[in-house]
Amino acid sequence: MNMFVKTLDAKFDDTDLDFIRENVLDFHNEHRTEILEKYDTGHTKHKPSLGYYLPQNKVTHTTRNVSSWTEFNDIEMNDYSISTIKMKISDFHYQNLYVVNAINKFSNKFQTVLARVLSHIPIEYDKDSVTIAVQEFGYSMKFHTDAGVDSRVHITLNRDPIDYFYTEDGPHKSTFGECCLFEASKTKHGFMSFQLEPRVHIILDINTI
Repeated sequence: MNMFVKTLDAKFDDTDLDFIRENVLDFHNEHRTEILEKYDTGHTKHKPSLGYYLPQNKVTHTTRNVSSWTEFNDIEMNDYSISTIKMKISDFHYQNLYVVNAINKFSNKFQTVLARVLSHIPIEYDKDSVTIAVQEFGYSMKFHTDAGVDSRVHITLNRDPIDYFYTEDGPHKSTFGECCLFEASKTKHGFMSFQLEPRVHIILDINTI
C-alpha cells in the first residue's frame, strides 16, 4: 500500500465510464493530427509522447498557484484553443503541458453522464477543476510536487490499464473505475502510460490548504 495514495469508496456505472472514455477518444482521434502539429514537448531528457488535458469548465490555468509553472501561451485553432504551460523541472530542463479548451466539442449527453459520475465522488472537490487527461503510449510526467492544491482525485477510465503512478513511496497501479486520492502536495510524483490505448483519467483538485 502506498502511503500517499488512498482508494476512495466510489461506485460508478461502468457504462457511464465507457461512454466518457469513448467520446474523449473520438475527440482525440479526430483532432490528434492538428494538435500534434502544434505540439512542443519542451526541453526534457526523454521526449514524451502526445498528452494533454481537457478542462470541463471555462477557467484559466493562469490563476492556479503552481510554483513550477513559469510561462503561459495560447494557440487559437479553428473552433477550439490550446493553452500551453511551461513547467520547470530543473535549471536546465522544462516540460510543456498542453490544455485543450474544447468544451463545445462534447454533447449535452456527455455533460449529463459526466455529472452523474461526479455525483458519486465521496469527498468535496473544486468544481472548477474537473479535467480529463489524455496521454498516449510513452507519455510521462516528470517528478514534481503540486503546489496550490492539497490532493488530487484520479478516476481511471481505461478498461485494461497498464498505468503506473509513481510517488516517493513507490508505484501505484491503477485499475478501471478506481477512484484514487493522491496527496499531490506532499510527495514528488509522476506517471508513465504504457498501454496502447491512450490513458484517459478524470482529475479533480482537493483544495484544503
